[in-house]
Amino acid sequence: MVCTFSSFPWIKPASQWIKLHLILLIPPIFFAIPILRLSRLRPYMSKKEPSKKGSVKGKKAPTTQASSSKKDAEKALLHHPSSANSGKEVIVVVMGVTGTGKTQFINLASGSTLRVGSGLNSCTSDIQIAKPFKLNGYSVTLIDTPGFDDTDKSDVEILKLISEKLSDLYREGPPLAGVIYMHRISDVRFSGGAGKTVKMFHQLCGDKALPNVRIVTNMWGKVSKAEGEARQAELAKVFFKPLLAGGAKLLPHLNTRESAHSILTNMLSDRPEPLQIQVEMVKQKMKFSQTAAGKELNRELEEAARKHSKEMEDLKAGIKAAKKDEQTLRELEGELKSLHVQMGKVKADKKKLTSKEARRASEGRGKFCGLF
Repeated sequence: MVCTFSSFPWIKPASQWIKLHLILLIPPIFFAIPILRLSRLRPYMSKKEPSKKGSVKGKKAPTTQASSSKKDAEKALLHHPSSANSGKEVIVVVMGVTGTGKTQFINLASGSTLRVGSGLNSCTSDIQIAKPFKLNGYSVTLIDTPGFDDTDKSDVEILKLISEKLSDLYREGPPLAGVIYMHRISDVRFSGGAGKTVKMFHQLCGDKALPNVRIVTNMWGKVSKAEGEARQAELAKVFFKPLLAGGAKLLPHLNTRESAHSILTNMLSDRPEPLQIQVEMVKQKMKFSQTAAGKELNRELEEAARKHSKEMEDLKAGIKAAKKDEQTLRELEGELKSLHVQMGKVKADKKKLTSKEARRASEGRGKFCGLF
């Protein structure tokens, strides 16, 4: 028996239907194959080409600004390839009054050659970053800061500069292992200016970060052992008592690399804790004048203004009473002129404390001397 299409009348229309749909499916399949191949290659094509926006044919694109290149240099040091050590990359910031040996300590500990000022004249009018070095399985980077009571900048400018850099570090850098505050054991007296600086430093760090603070006394070679130990005890009982009560530690530096490394080793096991100024300016988005350190500085400036105003009134009264004594009159007039200058500085500092221009200036003046 021979089978024909007439025996199965439904076969012919079914075959025509299949042919028609095969013809309709060929173009989508043809275009789908390259798309599927491209999707498989996409992970290897994730790197973006450099932007050509703003470039003109025959001309090079404009160079980046100096400020961005400085930030890039800072990031390069903070994330130096040789410093990577299984995530154990830490930062230690060194602060203190001008002339307390901050830069010498950093150079001794890290083997760097950051520029050092002579006497009470500071080279460190801007942030300096030492090259990373290995210590007990950690990669440590030390950051040098401008000293308070500086010869060129006011405490307002210095504190704002340090605060801005600490904020940048909190956003972009490795964890902050702690802060070292340097103090000269050779100082016979703890001056009023030094006391104000310690108060501002306390507000800058905040109570939560105090266990990560080390108060380091140096220049022990300028005093006898007995004299140095007596001063260290007095510092602990009086001037640094609030910091030590919060968990900070008072340690001597004996001007050797071993001594510097011992101080740093004492900090490396601490749990990283952000400073109060970092939390306020980055997380809480405060202006500097609204932070605890800014308020403390403003309080000190207002107190200085009241003190100078009272002294000026007393001097004016003295000048009236000393009209017949020419020598006393000249001395009093000289003192009054000096007070006018000091009062002018206080007013200028109060203006800088809240001005956006001062903040921008402090950002733009960063020289990063001795980075490379």
